[in-house]
Amino acid sequence: MRVGRDPQVRWGSLVVVLAGGTLALACLTAALRGRVWALVPAAVLAAVALREWRGVQRGRR
Repeated sequence: MRVGRDPQVRWGSLVVVLAGGTLALACLTAALRGRVWALVPAAVLAAVALREWRGVQRGRR
């Protein structure tokens, strides 16, 4: 068994999922504090993160 990077893990996609999810939560927090305009980037970030997550899940099959 080879130690190191797993060739089946799409690291770029995982970074996009984690960063997009984190930023979406930050935007939702801002929206809850009264900045309603923050809902637009939160929705875009959540959609991108969800799309990448589905791609990661598809790659595992």
